[in-house]
Amino acid sequence: PKRVKEWRLSYVQLDLGDPTKAVRVRMTDGFLISADPESKSFLLDVPFDKREVGTGGLPMALVSFDNGKTLDKSAKGRHFSITPKGHIACKETPELVLGYRGLPVKAAPPARA
Repeated sequence: PKRVKEWRLSYVQLDLGDPTKAVRVRMTDGFLISADPESKSFLLDVPFDKREVGTGGLPMALVSFDNGKTLDKSAKGRHFSITPKGHIACKETPELVLGYRGLPVKAAPPARA
């Protein structure tokens, strides 16, 4: 993990890669928590709560704060749910789901009446 001393934060940026190096997580109370030895107890975080398509150009990360506020219920960029289709979605903005960075976003087809 990398470190930002002035924020008392450790983090690991996420990217697509080799499946043998996949991050293993568990869902606990809406938090996706890392189960990997290198980032144990870090949780998935939308950077700076940029809950928008492309996350403001910033990569998703696993984070851990020294002060224990990692599991802060008011941090909306750290709460996720699994949709009925099996997607990982931001709980507060369920129309945004975890996806592949850089691919074009297609509009959903209109709902049938």
